[in-house]
Amino acid sequence: GPAGSLTTEFPVPSGDWTQVVPAGNLPAGVTTYVSNNNLDVVLLDGSVYLAFRTAPSHFAGEDTLIHVIRDDTPETPGPWEYELTLYTGKDLREPRMFVMNGSIFLYVSELGTDLTTFDPGRVFAVARDPGGTWGKSRDVFLDGTIVWRTKVRNGQVYMTGYRGGENIYQDRDNSGGLEILFMTTNDGWNWTGVDPEKPVVLTGGVSETGFEFTDSGDLYAVLRNESGDVNGFGSRLCWAAAEALGQWDCKPGNDPHKYDSPFMFRYQDFLYLIARYNPSGPFDTAPGEPATDERFNLNQTRYSTTTKRTALYGYDTAQPAIVPLDILPSNGDTAFASGVWLDDDRLLVFNYSSDFSGPDMAWIEGQFVGSQIYSAILDFSDLKR
Repeated sequence: GPAGSLTTEFPVPSGDWTQVVPAGNLPAGVTTYVSNNNLDVVLLDGSVYLAFRTAPSHFAGEDTLIHVIRDDTPETPGPWEYELTLYTGKDLREPRMFVMNGSIFLYVSELGTDLTTFDPGRVFAVARDPGGTWGKSRDVFLDGTIVWRTKVRNGQVYMTGYRGGENIYQDRDNSGGLEILFMTTNDGWNWTGVDPEKPVVLTGGVSETGFEFTDSGDLYAVLRNESGDVNGFGSRLCWAAAEALGQWDCKPGNDPHKYDSPFMFRYQDFLYLIARYNPSGPFDTAPGEPATDERFNLNQTRYSTTTKRTALYGYDTAQPAIVPLDILPSNGDTAFASGVWLDDDRLLVFNYSSDFSGPDMAWIEGQFVGSQIYSAILDFSDLKR
């Protein structure tokens, strides 16, 4: 990719983490279960809107709820106002929000209820009009697409998504079988490829895709390669030039680490990533070798039975490479961050984790024991050079 930030220079912000969900200042009517995890957040007219998943466990089930709550004083956590609850009797995940023309659009992926499988169904959306009323839900994708990240830059809405999620777990064939979509919308409901001729920008074993733009408009992305392909497992690092955002190029091979639930953001000239961190080492047990069923199962078992953290990384665009910078308070089942800028130097971040005041627990244990949602203001203002 184009030359960018150097490895040694990333400013590393700090912040104090506060538990947000469950908490005593949640509105009446917001039921929470033990597992509070997938989330997204947007800022509109000085208020922060938090959408989050709550369920009896991390795994699929029919008792899942998506709540949306509002905080009119984002400088201090809460009190929260009630906005919306979604329930369909199926598993709901990946709440994704963006603001367009004064309306908030909320996208949700509906999956099956089987504990052990990943069954993409439909993606539906609801919108909150500028007057504050949430409208009826509308189906947007019925082809197994999972909407992963949405972002508004210079008035344009961008979205990464993936198709073929069922090929990660129950229908694997070692060749990948997943497609990455990079799309845009002019009305919040109807999507086309950023390159209208080519909405699919990458195929292989990749799924969750975090992305961000440099000041000059070039795009950088990190893509989770959990399913594996000819390059093995881990993550892919890709980029696109500002004048051809639908044409992605990628660093050959994989980074053997798997950056689950990637959230990218930019501060000044620096690109950052918040994602899951695996203290026990790289996800891929034999980096660079083509994927096999045996290694997929070995990777998954080792990953599930060791503890996890959420980490702040720098995205070194000159290499490109992912540089670990800081481990955030986290434990067990953790990492699904999102954030909004309160001003030029302060990023309000939300993330989920199992209890990090207690002993280490394995990821699988945390998925059953449960998790809470926390927030912090990452303050860069002390770090100006």
